[in-house]
Amino acid sequence: MFSMTSMKSNAPDNSKIVGRASFRQIGCLLALSLVLAGCDAASDAGSAAAPAVDSEFLLAEVPADAVSISDAKQGLEAGGPVTVIARITAGEHDPFEADKAMFLMKSDTTTTLDAEAAAAHEGPGHDPDNCPFCKQKNNPTDSVAIVRFLDEEGKILPQDAREMLGVKKDQVVVVQGTASVDPLGHLMIDASGLFIVR
Repeated sequence: MFSMTSMKSNAPDNSKIVGRASFRQIGCLLALSLVLAGCDAASDAGSAAAPAVDSEFLLAEVPADAVSISDAKQGLEAGGPVTVIARITAGEHDPFEADKAMFLMKSDTTTTLDAEAAAAHEGPGHDPDNCPFCKQKNNPTDSVAIVRFLDEEGKILPQDAREMLGVKKDQVVVVQGTASVDPLGHLMIDASGLFIVR
């Protein structure tokens, strides 16, 4: 006849086995929840890091008085106001500079709001001496502008213009701001507003 103590010592302790299994399952669930929480935090951090379009600079309507870059340069006083329509482009090169709110743009016959001037360029009686598009061909700097968005201290905002404004290469835009001509003859626009035409 076995005593109760010997029976207890020889019988397997199922409660300990069940307890160990439960601890393992709880540990796995905790680890899984931490991994999932980490993924959510990473995705939240990624979405928070993605800059939003800066509506402070985006115009609600296209300005009616937009002119070509060459027209804006004629009679311009340094620091005077301009409203220019042009295409964001630098030819074969990238018109944007990484981590800076600036870009290059160029006027041509496809970027004018003046339908009559564009038609006159293509139509009979075309006068190349007084045609703004022909003048741009003769002097390439007359059709190129550098657009900058500045902070209160006059420094270029340290954010990529594509992300800040939602713009991309080859888009036609209207830019408002104050302008001057740089030593190379390019129009330099310190922009206060932008409208994406197409």
